[in-house]
Amino acid sequence: MKKGDYVRYRIAGSKIIHEAFEDEVIAGNLERGHYYSIEGSGAEIWRHLLAGLTVPEMAEHFSNHDPSNRETIASGIREFVDRLLEEGLIAPSENSEDELPAKNLPLARRTVFAPPVLQKYTDMEELLLLDPIHEVDETGWPNLKKQD
Repeated sequence: MKKGDYVRYRIAGSKIIHEAFEDEVIAGNLERGHYYSIEGSGAEIWRHLLAGLTVPEMAEHFSNHDPSNRETIASGIREFVDRLLEEGLIAPSENSEDELPAKNLPLARRTVFAPPVLQKYTDMEELLLLDPIHEVDETGWPNLKKQD
């Protein structure tokens, strides 16, 4: 495991919106005007991240079905987390790396780990960037920025 593996994450701020469905998460970065579809193991990883699990904790959940591939699973999770960070969807939590996760989640539902995929869409970028939601303060919608 790598040093950064023991970091816990949170949503990267009020400009990130997300909705979890049964096997998919839809997320949007209102600041950049991009939206994302996260399916399968990626949706489970998203839920685990928001519950406070680290990469090794998630790898343990997924590898319960296939212990021989634990390092491959951890590597896939690590790459996915790095991609979420690059897209500005998540950020490291301010909580201590030693804290236990806030929620205990059930084992991953999948019997075979498939590398997660983050599908990025930019087709509505201009429209999303025109939305008045960008004129809000740091607390988010519907609190508008104060004019000087």
